[in-house]
Amino acid sequence: MELLEATLEIPGWCSFRLPHGVNVHFTFPLPPITTIKGLLAAALGLPADKTGLLPRLDYAVGIVEEGEKVETLSKILKKDRGNRDTIVIKEKMLQPVFRLWLGGKADDLDRIAEALNKPFFPLYLGESDDAVQIREINRLSAKQVLTTEVDNCPVFRNDLTTVSPVELIHLPWDFVPGKRSTWRGVTYKIHWIAKKVQFTRPVEAWQGHSGGVLF
Repeated sequence: MELLEATLEIPGWCSFRLPHGVNVHFTFPLPPITTIKGLLAAALGLPADKTGLLPRLDYAVGIVEEGEKVETLSKILKKDRGNRDTIVIKEKMLQPVFRLWLGGKADDLDRIAEALNKPFFPLYLGESDDAVQIREINRLSAKQVLTTEVDNCPVFRNDLTTVSPVELIHLPWDFVPGKRSTWRGVTYKIHWIAKKVQFTRPVEAWQGHSGGVLF
């Protein structure tokens, strides 16, 4: 398989909001695939909300450094009859580091690697002022290996059993297209969440520069 690997470093802080929060905005522990698609679209210079123009890829994200979780207070204007100010608590992660793997055609991955090195738009991860620095962009032809440990947070599979500690979290995966080039929702997939996910038996994974990855 043709792979692209990249390290995503957050020099400040970032958050990936859980959608059910109202006055308290909790964060997912890593960037969902919908966020990654937005990052790639910005790097390639695609129009806003046109992630459907991205090439067909396999996606995987892992946690290198979790970062420290903090809470911030933000004053926002609440759009109701009184147009009142209200306070929102936002959970943030200080200086986390993530790793991204993409699988696909060599030409597509070469183009994305070039765009990540010289992005068309400024890149951020999370909110519009959460800057990201992309390091260690590697292109390689990966070999399949049998392993009991992978370095990404893979999609849950019923045929595999993990070794604790590991969490199960629903993460946004893709946008549901609507009418006239709009989108009407988001699909989710369950992921195992840990810095390294271990299994009770060997599983076929792809060997990259920074470890094994299970798409």
